[in-house]
Amino acid sequence: MQRTPKATPNSPQKFRIQGGRLTNRAAPELPATTPTMSSVKRPPTEEEIRQLAYSKWEDAGSPTGDGVSFWLEAENELLAGHLGDGVATAT
Repeated sequence: MQRTPKATPNSPQKFRIQGGRLTNRAAPELPATTPTMSSVKRPPTEEEIRQLAYSKWEDAGSPTGDGVSFWLEAENELLAGHLGDGVATAT
Protein backbone atom coordinates (compact mmCIF):
# COMPACT_ATOMS: atom_id res chain seq x y z
CA MET A 1 0.00 0.00 0.00
CA GLN A 2 1.44 3.36 -1.07
CA ARG A 3 1.03 6.37 1.16
CA THR A 4 0.42 9.86 -0.16
CA PRO A 5 2.80 12.37 1.44
CA LYS A 6 1.14 15.11 3.44
CA ALA A 7 2.09 18.75 3.06
CA THR A 8 4.54 19.90 5.67
CA PRO A 9 5.56 23.45 6.50
CA ASN A 10 8.73 23.00 4.42
CA SER A 11 7.09 21.40 1.39
CA PRO A 12 6.57 23.67 -1.63
CA GLN A 13 3.04 24.80 -2.35
CA LYS A 14 1.78 25.82 -5.76
CA PHE A 15 -0.24 29.01 -5.74
CA ARG A 16 -1.12 31.71 -8.25
CA ILE A 17 -2.73 35.11 -8.23
CA GLN A 18 -6.12 34.95 -9.89
CA GLY A 19 -8.58 37.83 -9.94
CA GLY A 20 -6.54 39.67 -7.32
CA ARG A 21 -6.61 36.69 -4.94
CA LEU A 22 -3.98 34.13 -4.03
CA THR A 23 -5.40 30.73 -4.94
CA ASN A 24 -4.31 27.13 -5.00
CA ARG A 25 -3.37 26.00 -8.53
CA ALA A 26 -5.99 23.30 -8.31
CA ALA A 27 -8.72 25.89 -7.69
CA PRO A 28 -11.30 26.29 -10.47
CA GLU A 29 -11.30 29.35 -12.69
CA LEU A 30 -13.27 32.38 -11.52
CA PRO A 31 -16.69 32.85 -13.12
CA ALA A 32 -16.99 35.26 -16.03
CA THR A 33 -19.08 37.62 -13.89
CA THR A 34 -16.12 38.58 -11.70
CA PRO A 35 -15.40 42.30 -12.27
CA THR A 36 -12.13 43.11 -13.97
CA MET A 37 -10.07 46.27 -13.62
CA SER A 38 -11.48 47.59 -16.89
CA SER A 39 -15.09 47.12 -15.77
CA VAL A 40 -14.66 48.88 -12.42
CA LYS A 41 -15.62 52.55 -12.70
CA ARG A 42 -12.81 54.82 -11.61
CA PRO A 43 -13.19 58.35 -10.24
CA PRO A 44 -12.51 61.18 -12.68
CA THR A 45 -8.95 62.41 -12.94
CA GLU A 46 -7.94 65.94 -12.06
CA GLU A 47 -7.24 66.58 -15.75
CA GLU A 48 -10.76 65.47 -16.76
CA ILE A 49 -12.27 67.79 -14.16
CA ARG A 50 -9.99 70.64 -15.28
CA GLN A 51 -10.99 70.26 -18.94
CA LEU A 52 -14.71 70.18 -18.21
CA ALA A 53 -14.47 73.11 -15.76
CA TYR A 54 -12.56 75.17 -18.35
CA SER A 55 -15.18 74.38 -20.98
CA LYS A 56 -17.96 75.47 -18.59
CA TRP A 57 -16.05 78.66 -17.74
CA GLU A 58 -15.63 79.50 -21.46
CA ASP A 59 -19.32 78.74 -22.15
CA ALA A 60 -20.25 81.17 -19.36
CA GLY A 61 -18.33 83.96 -21.10
CA SER A 62 -15.03 83.63 -19.19
CA PRO A 63 -16.19 85.57 -16.10
CA THR A 64 -13.72 86.97 -13.58
CA GLY A 65 -13.22 85.14 -10.31
CA ASP A 66 -11.49 82.03 -9.07
CA GLY A 67 -13.69 79.55 -10.98
CA VAL A 68 -14.35 77.30 -7.98
CA SER A 69 -18.03 76.97 -8.88
CA PHE A 70 -17.09 75.70 -12.37
CA TRP A 71 -14.64 73.19 -10.87
CA LEU A 72 -17.20 71.89 -8.37
CA GLU A 73 -19.91 71.63 -11.02
CA ALA A 74 -17.59 69.72 -13.36
CA GLU A 75 -16.44 67.42 -10.56
CA ASN A 76 -20.02 66.66 -9.48
CA GLU A 77 -21.10 65.91 -13.05
CA LEU A 78 -18.20 63.58 -13.66
CA LEU A 79 -18.71 61.80 -10.34
CA ALA A 80 -22.41 61.36 -11.07
CA GLY A 81 -21.57 59.99 -14.51
CA HIS A 82 -24.07 62.29 -16.24
CA LEU A 83 -22.01 64.61 -18.41
CA GLY A 84 -24.04 67.55 -19.69
CA ASP A 85 -27.11 66.30 -17.86
CA GLY A 86 -27.25 69.19 -15.42
CA VAL A 87 -28.01 66.80 -12.54
CA ALA A 88 -25.45 68.28 -10.17
CA THR A 89 -24.76 71.98 -9.95
CA ALA A 90 -22.64 74.08 -7.64
CA THR A 91 -23.35 77.67 -6.72
